[in-house]
Amino acid sequence: MISSNSESLGSGVTCMDWCLSTNAKRNEAVRNEFSYEFTPNVTLCLSVMKMHSINLDYPRFLLDRSDEVAREVPAGGDARMLVRARRSLLLAAAELYSRTPHEKGAEGAAAARVAEAGALHASRCLAHADAMATLVTHAAQQLLPQQGIHPSHIVRSLLEAEKWELALEIATKAGLGRGGVLAAWGKAALRAGCYRLARDKFALCFKVT
Repeated sequence: MISSNSESLGSGVTCMDWCLSTNAKRNEAVRNEFSYEFTPNVTLCLSVMKMHSINLDYPRFLLDRSDEVAREVPAGGDARMLVRARRSLLLAAAELYSRTPHEKGAEGAAAARVAEAGALHASRCLAHADAMATLVTHAAQQLLPQQGIHPSHIVRSLLEAEKWELALEIATKAGLGRGGVLAAWGKAALRAGCYRLARDKFALCFKVT
């Protein structure tokens, strides 16, 4: 095993470069030391993926990992870091789908359709990740629904929790209709006897529609 410490120019950050050798025991020690399972690192994952030729299995792998990260957000831990990690994985998956070579023939056409569907799915997941980031910013990640990858699912969860302003913010950022949020807000105000607030929200709802 060859390893060396080097200072990156101007940054003062110490980096370690390592490689495998012909010594099987040392190679095993290196693999254990840099095990992805014990020290998950998105940058390392993406660097490894870039060393492979383009294959539709690879962006699918990244999407699956991003789903795993998303499930960890409401469970606790560093939510901001998890959201950033998920977004990095999704961006890499979208890039891989866009770089998928288009071959001629029936198989090439089928691969192109899979890549197109995958890119669309990655785009939806990115919109969901942005909505997740807004939740985390407001320390409301516990309201993240367990099912669904569309921002509308998050908006629905927020409406059930009566987080009206946050639901309106996410709906606006995601390009969803504001009318549904305003109508739900107005109905809740009406039930609570806040008639002026209800009138204002219904007026905005009709103005939007």
